[in-house]
Amino acid sequence: MEEVGSKHESLVRIATAPNDVVAQMWAEILGDEGIPCSMKMGRVAGDFFSLFSKMGVPVEIHVLASEAQRAKEILDSLEESPTDSD
Repeated sequence: MEEVGSKHESLVRIATAPNDVVAQMWAEILGDEGIPCSMKMGRVAGDFFSLFSKMGVPVEIHVLASEAQRAKEILDSLEESPTDSD
């Protein structure tokens, strides 16, 4: 996971996705914007089912420190996007 980037630059956590599906989507969006990232599965105590299902485990998103601000802005803009309402 620490292979993101070729520089000797630290990785920083910019967000925590609620599950693997959302994390994969965010990683793809960041990748499309030229920001490589790594993902780290979180731990959920007390939730027996989530230990066996990626759907219930939070996933941390990490990027190079130099890309952190831009990556946060990109992910923040997803929340501000208008949604279709029927």
